Amino acid sequence: MGHEADVTAAGGISHAGVLPELATDAATGRWAHHFRRPVERLFTAQERDHVTILFGGLTWKHERFIQAAFQACAYHFQPLPNPTLASYHLGRNFENSK
Repeated sequence: MGHEADVTAAGGISHAGVLPELATDAATGRWAHHFRRPVERLFTAQERDHVTILFGGLTWKHERFIQAAFQACAYHFQPLPNPTLASYHLGRNFENSK
C-alpha cells in the first residue's frame, strides 16, 4: 500500500510512492545514500572487570535503582553528574559560535 513506485508518462519514476530510503537526490538525480546505524559490538562478560558503564539523563532515584541492578550483576556502573547552569552556558557558547 503506497510502497510501489509510480511510473510517469515519460517513463521515469515519481517520488510519490518510493520508500524514503530509495529516494533520489533532486539536485543530482542520483540515488541518495542514507545513514545506516553501525553494527553494535557485543559487551562480553570478560569486559566486566575493566569497563565502566556511564549512564545519565533520568531522575536520581531511577539512576540509583539502575546502578544497584547493574552492580548486583558485577558490572561497574557510574551515573553521570547532572548538568549545571554553568555547563549549560558553556555548551550554549560553543553551539552559537558562528
